[in-house]
Formats: sequence, structure tokens, C-alpha cells
Amino acid sequence: MHIKDYIRELLTSGPFNISAVEKEAKLPTRTIHNWLKNLQDLPQKHLVSLLTISLKYGLRVGDAHHAYLEGDMLILEYRERTSLGIDDIPIDKVRIRRLPWFEWQNSPDL
Repeated sequence: MHIKDYIRELLTSGPFNISAVEKEAKLPTRTIHNWLKNLQDLPQKHLVSLLTISLKYGLRVGDAHHAYLEGDMLILEYRERTSLGIDDIPIDKVRIRRLPWFEWQNSPDL
């Protein structure tokens, strides 16, 4: 799925006040409303601020355990259960995927 699809899914599945999300993301009035109703596309210039707010409200990107922005780099953390081999003690191993701005904005599949 594209990053916009993840954001759309989050905003349409929860009890969000879209106007409040627009205000918090500093987007022009009706930007998200029009995008969700397919009246206009979400401009790329608004994607970073909307993604930032969406991550704050629990946006899940694919099977990543955690996602956040570092500058304009999207960081995805994946937790994998493994064992150390010593008494087979389970531990969580974290794998990190760093996506630069142009990749996460244009990637059709994250």
C-alpha cells in the first residue's frame, strides 16, 4: 500500500475529528475532507505534516511495529522474536528500515 492509503485507512477507521486533524497538521480547511471524498488528491506538500500527525495517532505502516519521522526520513521498526541460544531465552530483535523522503512519498508498496 502507498503511504496515503495507510493514512486514509487510519482516518476513516477511527473516531477522528477531521477538522481538528487538519488544524493540528496546519492544513487548509477541507483539504482532508475533499481528499477522503475523492474530490481532490492530497497535495505532496501536505503529506509530511499529515504523516507526522497520523503517526502520533497510531498509524501502522505495513507490519512495522513502530514508525516515525526523523527529519524527512521515514523510519520503520520491525520487531522479530528470536532466541539467544543460551537456554533459548526469547528476545525481541529490532530491524530498522530507513526510507528517504522521495522513496516513502512515491513508493506504491511499503
